[in-house]
Amino acid sequence: MTTPTEAVCTAAQAPATATAERAALAAMENPFVLGARAFECGGKIVVAVITKPLYLASERAQLTQLLTSEVREGCGGADVTLTYDLDIYRKIRDGMSDSEKVSLLEKAEKYS
Repeated sequence: MTTPTEAVCTAAQAPATATAERAALAAMENPFVLGARAFECGGKIVVAVITKPLYLASERAQLTQLLTSEVREGCGGADVTLTYDLDIYRKIRDGMSDSEKVSLLEKAEKYS
């Protein structure tokens, strides 16, 4: 049995690759970002980034706001969830199943 979010992920699978690529590229344009991976699920784009060290919470908050804005602009105003979670970053790959996408989306939303 599929959940409503899984159904949305399946329906949006074809254009998601191009949108996710644009999201990752938009994040990579920032000089603090060393790596970025993204996927689309349920009308949201999840972007996981690896950055240069950020020592202050204020720097991290400022970068989060800036990256979210840049990715949103690069993807035509899409709903963006940004995460610094290395586990999510590692698990994003081509050919992810809908259940994997839903699981990572839920984890990213829980901690962002």
